[in-house]
Formats: sequence, C-alpha cells, structure tokens
Amino acid sequence: MVADGRTFQVGKTVLKELRNSEKLLFFVCTAGKAISEKSVHLLAGADPAKGYIYDQVGIFLTEAAGDRMQQLIRKELPPAKTTTNRYSPGYCHWDLSDQHHLFALFPLAPCGVTLTPSALMNPVKSISGVIGIGREVSYRDYPCALCSSLNCIYRRVNP
Repeated sequence: MVADGRTFQVGKTVLKELRNSEKLLFFVCTAGKAISEKSVHLLAGADPAKGYIYDQVGIFLTEAAGDRMQQLIRKELPPAKTTTNRYSPGYCHWDLSDQHHLFALFPLAPCGVTLTPSALMNPVKSISGVIGIGREVSYRDYPCALCSSLNCIYRRVNP
C-alpha cells in the first residue's frame, strides 16, 4: 500500500480489507503518559495489583478513544460511505517498522506520542493505524476471523 509516497508493508490481510478504500485515514490516539507512568511505577514494586489495574484502564481508555474516533468519522461520512476496521502496525502481519512511515505523515510527536528506534510508541498506552473509507468497504466486528496468526494475544478462538 502506498500513501503520501511511502510504501507500507501491511500484509495480505490488511491489504485485502483496505483494497476498495477511496481514502485512507491515518491516526494516533493515546491515553497519555500519566497513566502509563503510574502503571509502571506501581508494577515495579509499590503496588503491583494496583499497577495492573492502571495498565488495564490505560488499555481501555486508548481503545475507547479509538472507538470514539471511528464513531465520529462514520457520523461525518455521507450515507453511501462507510469505514473499515482500524488496522495498526504490528497486527495482522503488518510490519511494526511501518510505524516510522505512519508517524512521518504527522507533525512531530502527534498527541505527544513519540517512537523508539524499534518503532514502539511512548507513552505505551497509545494506538496508531489506518482506517479505510469508501462505498465498497466493510467494517467487521471481529477482525480476528481474518487473521491466521496463532501467537497473537488478541486472538479469538471459536469453541
């Protein structure tokens, strides 16, 4: 996939889901550094149980921000158009190193989020990715059905 002259190695699954997109919307969302720092501090020894709770709340807040962003985008679209799911580097065989290409599309440190040389985001409780927009794209409630990765921590297994 090519955007703004940059080639993204999204893998077959994401490429297939985005193929009919008329536009691509790249995004960065974060719960902020305070919750990440508090979680790390507590997990390091002060109160690991509370640190775990902060960690989970950070994940929830970040995903909720992504969900809300997607709802607002859908609300603004003409009735004939819809969105795909959010896809992020590191998932569905999308090479994590593409974070660098994605972040190059934004001003320096969007939402206060920076990248390490290995493409991890700081604050940790952050997400980035792409959403396809168009007349002939689909949103799927559980994209895990599309993915063949058996080692993914988000993998849903049908009983």
